[in-house]
Amino acid sequence: FNALQSEVFRYIDKDENLVIKAPTSSGKTIVAEMFIMKAFSEGKKAIYLSPFKAISFEKYVEWREGFGDSRVALLTGDTRFLDRRKELVEKSLLVMTIELLYYRLIEYREELDRDWILSIGVIVIDEAHILYVDGRGNQLEALLMEILALNSDIRIVLL
Repeated sequence: FNALQSEVFRYIDKDENLVIKAPTSSGKTIVAEMFIMKAFSEGKKAIYLSPFKAISFEKYVEWREGFGDSRVALLTGDTRFLDRRKELVEKSLLVMTIELLYYRLIEYREELDRDWILSIGVIVIDEAHILYVDGRGNQLEALLMEILALNSDIRIVLL
């Protein structure tokens, strides 16, 4: 492990949200995987959010191979959310775009079984600097407030 990844070990077992600020190719994906595995070890699900479909797809392909095809689902804006309910319940790692989770959570709030939200242990948000981008940052902030209102035990890791 490099210095960044080694430093994160101190926080794995703490009940704290984290902001990891590090340059490209500094090992943030391994940091994300550390928190995903921690959620798995607690019998919880993990959500990985990215602002871009291309990044989400890249991580999906990588993690489907690493974690196993049966554990990972890709949900992006070109899929019907309600048709994917089975995956929300059955898969351990949900790789999504921020907009998909934001709009679908708001749109289908009353129709969704909330047990899947209660089963989430961690949300890893890649490219979290979009919090400072007009429009998209507001969506991310609103999404976090909405989902934490439904499950305040979710751990948030911003990359």
